[in-house]
Amino acid sequence: MNDPRAAEATAIRLAELSHEIDELESTRAALLKRVEALRTTLLLAGNRTTSMRASVDLLCEHISGVVTAMAEAFETTSDPLADRLIAALRAAQREGGDRRGQESAGLYVAKPGAGYGGTHDRYVDLRVDHHSEPIEQLARLLDLHRLYLERPDEADLIAADEQLETEIGERLGRLGKIETGADVWDALAEYMGWENLEERWAGRGKIDPRVLEYLRAHSDRGSPPELG
Repeated sequence: MNDPRAAEATAIRLAELSHEIDELESTRAALLKRVEALRTTLLLAGNRTTSMRASVDLLCEHISGVVTAMAEAFETTSDPLADRLIAALRAAQREGGDRRGQESAGLYVAKPGAGYGGTHDRYVDLRVDHHSEPIEQLARLLDLHRLYLERPDEADLIAADEQLETEIGERLGRLGKIETGADVWDALAEYMGWENLEERWAGRGKIDPRVLEYLRAHSDRGSPPELG
């Protein structure tokens, strides 16, 4: 059975805690009010100080220049949205960017059904947390994202003639990715799976130019090519 005295004690303690929370909220509101009052006072004092006013003017001019550069870069290109956002970040950095320096950058683009395998809308979701050139690193990640996760454009596909099919087989052979007498296209599909290029599979008799470029570099080097 429940102890009435324990229940009563719990209720009293809850009431005390509720009162303490109300007092903290009241104190917080008072502090915020004081901070706002101090901020207003400082701004008024700054308006009376020539040097401070000049600093504010310079800061506003800098911010205006950065924002204008971003807008112009974004609006003057017809590239896909992700590229336009990268262009805007680059333009802002050229204009001076954040005067504290560079450290991180991120890129997020949503598109219905454009996520991996068509299972979600997160088309591009990339982030660089700490790098001396985060915007350029972000652009590199975007290129890798497209290589591994985007479907090739049908108009860009290469129809393989006998010569190209032979080349594909020979290059797969150098990498040990095809058995003697095996079907070239089956071997290519398997190779692309191993290299995480399966989204760029174009079907038998056709090959994505980026896959062909990758295969050529891989077979010439003997190791996966450096990307980005």
